[in-house]
Amino acid sequence: MKNPLKRFIPEPTPSIIERGERQLTRVMTIIDVLYGLMIFRAFLLMPNPEVDNFTASELVTVFRTSYLNYLVMTVGMILILLYWGQSHVIFGNLKRTDGNLSVMAILQAFFVLLYLYFIKLDISMGGQTLVLRLESVSLAIAGGMGVWA
Repeated sequence: MKNPLKRFIPEPTPSIIERGERQLTRVMTIIDVLYGLMIFRAFLLMPNPEVDNFTASELVTVFRTSYLNYLVMTVGMILILLYWGQSHVIFGNLKRTDGNLSVMAILQAFFVLLYLYFIKLDISMGGQTLVLRLESVSLAIAGGMGVWA
């Protein structure tokens, strides 16, 4: 059965196809760099002996007193890795892209970055309900962007 709408959708020209291929490569690179920076930033949020003024002998005490912070960071890291994997699945099936998908992918990465910021606020504010809600909302929006893309 022929698609009746096909006559209204113009065939892409070779230059549009080439531009879409280059744009896909650029967006994939930007997304990989952003997720790499998110992972790097998550490790920077971990306690540092020079900044937090503790010694090697106090390390076990630091882990015992702030194990919830490490748990939050671990969950955050797992979610970041899941979203990164999701973006690879989405982009892995494409041959080219357009501006709409590029904007959606960058917005998704933005909301995951916002989620990482709210994790930092959660650690510094001790689990305030508003911050936990903001974490959930930012991650839900990022997930919605991935589904909608």
